[in-house]
Amino acid sequence: MGDMAFGGGFEMLRDGGDKAGLWHVLERFAVVAAVVSHIPWASRILHKIPFISGDLQRLRKVGVDSASSRLKAGASTKDLWYHLSDEAGLEKEPPLVKDVVADGKEIN
Repeated sequence: MGDMAFGGGFEMLRDGGDKAGLWHVLERFAVVAAVVSHIPWASRILHKIPFISGDLQRLRKVGVDSASSRLKAGASTKDLWYHLSDEAGLEKEPPLVKDVVADGKEIN
């Protein structure tokens, strides 16, 4: 996923496992997402539970950090970020950096 979206992987295989503990957060968050997709009003309650809101904040931080790193590095491949940040220069006005980085929270 990281290769497709951010031009570089999260390197769990190279590092011999999930050193950052991201996989566990993703597994727990998948359960929350499944509940919220069936019971939308539950999101207001679930966001107040510390370990759930902490997982959400951690996932958002990973997204923002990955997006920021990708923007600083520039394009080496035509990944998703290449298109979101209009690195091809097809738009009349390039998107604002803050908007592109905010999209990183949604990808992750």
